[in-house]
Amino acid sequence: MIGERVRRLRDVLGTYRLTRRGLGFLVAGLALPVVGARADVGPFVHVGVLLVALVVCAAVHVAAGHARVAVVRSFRPEVADPGEPVVVTLSVRSTAVLPSLHVRWTDRVGSSLVADAHGVLDALGGSSRQVQVRYALRGTRRGRHPVGPLALEAGDPFGLVTRHRSTTHVDHVVVLPRRHGLGDDDRAGRAESGATMPAPQHVGVGEDDVIARPYVPGDEVRRLHWKATAHRGQLMVRQEEQRVNPSVLVVLDGSAAAHDAQRDRQGAWEHSPTLEWAISACASLVEHLAGGGYVVHVEVPGTAVQRVVGEGQDTVRDVLVDLAMLEPSGDTAPLTGAAGDVPVVAVLGRVDERSARTWARLAGRRSVALVAHGSPPAAIGVLHDRGWRCVTYRSSDDLRALWHEHVEATGAAR
Repeated sequence: MIGERVRRLRDVLGTYRLTRRGLGFLVAGLALPVVGARADVGPFVHVGVLLVALVVCAAVHVAAGHARVAVVRSFRPEVADPGEPVVVTLSVRSTAVLPSLHVRWTDRVGSSLVADAHGVLDALGGSSRQVQVRYALRGTRRGRHPVGPLALEAGDPFGLVTRHRSTTHVDHVVVLPRRHGLGDDDRAGRAESGATMPAPQHVGVGEDDVIARPYVPGDEVRRLHWKATAHRGQLMVRQEEQRVNPSVLVVLDGSAAAHDAQRDRQGAWEHSPTLEWAISACASLVEHLAGGGYVVHVEVPGTAVQRVVGEGQDTVRDVLVDLAMLEPSGDTAPLTGAAGDVPVVAVLGRVDERSARTWARLAGRRSVALVAHGSPPAAIGVLHDRGWRCVTYRSSDDLRALWHEHVEATGAAR
């Protein structure tokens, strides 16, 4: 119990710092009484005591004016694209009786965030219980990045003593993966997002599309479409056609082995260029295909990412947030079910013959595999033999160029 109290007292005292001025005052305050006593100069003693008293009063003022502090941090927007400015609002509330007139603040941000997160607060404490400050940050890499804790440095009016404290509250901001527009500027049917719309043969989601056609002898009278008959001036009959959205399956290989992903000494995943390229490619494909009217099934084997992007289901933003926070998975087997008649676009890492045979079972109609450079020809041959169209990529390649040259131009993904 006593040891715990001593430790706490040491921690509290460790938050105080003497400035150069305060150190000079303290040294002079301790030396002058000694010199005054030996030289029998009474004013030296008085001045020394006054200097020491000023330092003590400054420390008391800092302690009273820098009591408990609560911080609320908000982001606008909470989810941002790489390079998009995010406005951070800090609401700092103090319960101190005395105001701190000069409080420097520094908000710690993750290494993948760029921000000028420091400044000076207005008077905090006393009658000003809460102050707000704002700053902007930008994300350079996808992920869920920490923001905080907030460090505060309070000083006294004479600049003698400072106190350094940090809050414990940490928030996070999500930076989405980079996407590349895969639309063609020369083609019609462009969506508002910039993605081309390939005008699928069937549109709608399982509704009955009632159309009218001219009457043919043998048609049932109950199928006559009287409104169309009056409009056309000839007998017209109803013809129902079911309309469904075309579907496509997008699969991402997020295994650590396929992308040579390794952990550092702290246990965090190191940067993997091929994995980042694959995630960016997957995000771009989902955005492009969903904008083109497809129902996009998205899955990352070995993780909890499993979405269906379509009307009344998941959104593209849901998938992008999942991909933003995706970490490499263990060396798990990919999907084993066949895609049937649904087109498949698989963004893979480096494949060997064993993993290629597992991926090959997923092949459907018009299946495309983006395979990382360095995969052995025998493994790519396994995919070719099962009907996959394989496109090799490097982490420095332009996804848009690969897509138009090797996939969209041949209609492999249609």
